[in-house]
Amino acid sequence: MSRIILNSFRALISMTVLLLAAQFPEIQSAPTTVQAGSGTTIDIPQSSVVPVMDGICDPLEYEDATKIFVTVSTNLTFPVFVKHSATDAYFCFGDSSGLPLPNGGLSHVVVYVDPLHDGDIYGSNADDFRVHMPYDSQGLPWAATWGSGLFNGPNPGGWQAVKYQNPEPSPFWQVEFKISRENMGGWKHPVGLAFFYHWWRYEGDDYSWPLSGIWANARHYGNGNLNTGTVNIGNTATVNTIDGLCDNEYDDATTNTFSISGQAVTSYYEHSGTDLYVCLKNLPIPDPTLQNQPNVAVYLTRAGRGGGSPSTNDLSLTISYDGTIRVGSGDGVDFTGPIPGGYEIARSTYLDGWDAEFQLNGAVIGNWWSRAIGLSVAGQNIDSPDDFWGWPTGSKALVPNSWGEGNLIDLSEPPHLFLPIIIR
Repeated sequence: MSRIILNSFRALISMTVLLLAAQFPEIQSAPTTVQAGSGTTIDIPQSSVVPVMDGICDPLEYEDATKIFVTVSTNLTFPVFVKHSATDAYFCFGDSSGLPLPNGGLSHVVVYVDPLHDGDIYGSNADDFRVHMPYDSQGLPWAATWGSGLFNGPNPGGWQAVKYQNPEPSPFWQVEFKISRENMGGWKHPVGLAFFYHWWRYEGDDYSWPLSGIWANARHYGNGNLNTGTVNIGNTATVNTIDGLCDNEYDDATTNTFSISGQAVTSYYEHSGTDLYVCLKNLPIPDPTLQNQPNVAVYLTRAGRGGGSPSTNDLSLTISYDGTIRVGSGDGVDFTGPIPGGYEIARSTYLDGWDAEFQLNGAVIGNWWSRAIGLSVAGQNIDSPDDFWGWPTGSKALVPNSWGEGNLIDLSEPPHLFLPIIIR
């Protein structure tokens, strides 16, 4: 009898897990891995300021970057600036003082990346790669994947490295690296990172962040969280009228701002017990030839974190200045798939601008409780149909893992399942 009860209990658990996985895909568990970093953890912010790849760590281009430090010898300290745009990660070595000059060695600086953040156990280092830049004025940058060991694999592609260098009698150098979103494994996840100054005095004389000095074992790298923007979306008691105006109905909403063609736009975010509201205010009037284009867009990921291309969980809702509305879910390439009902979109024009208002029913988003959803808002360049600004960065509308996060707060908790306890 006890064996029958035990088998029935196991069957109940298995069926329950399958039902939960089907109904709530975001709570499925991921395989357990050993993280890359035993060192320091840093946040890598997403930025709308895209650096010019000239080898110079321009303070205006990197003022919004995370800054960490590497010390060569005992007192030669230099910064590494780290951030990412919608399309690429940027790592810039040095400041106005430059990088330490070689002291007898064939010096070079290197970025090491473990995109899957899985350390080097069980052969999982195949995804790891590094990008080098030598001090030698004639030396060219190069890159390699782990290969069969110690980075003897092929060039991973998808990167650029530029050196800015002054020769004698006033030697000076800085180095700027750019690595593609694809090579970093997308955004909104941690990666293993290490920054090295190799061979200052002689081969093997290495200095690094983290301080472990171990470049051939990703388990000793630091952790870099590839962040995107986040906005908290709170509850409102107001039932908004969808008339296309961002008026006093949004006095209790969370806001952020971005610029479109030099004009400051404010986005408002809030939800009721049943609906999500997003309103964009003070949009610039597009060129007459573009007023039937999808001039303003709201993108969201129902599953919380999107991938590298639009899936059925990714939604696009747009409105044109002339009032044309286009909506769709991801089809793997674009947003031509069906979208559930339960949305309303409107716009309102005035003398020197216009507003766009979006309402989505909680049933469209699904799992309507306090949690994070992928979220981005964008506005079209008033002069170009293929250029967008927005929050967190505007461009790359077809890349859900470049979007920000909207934290739905002040909603009910998700349902809990209580399994019976059987005592034999």
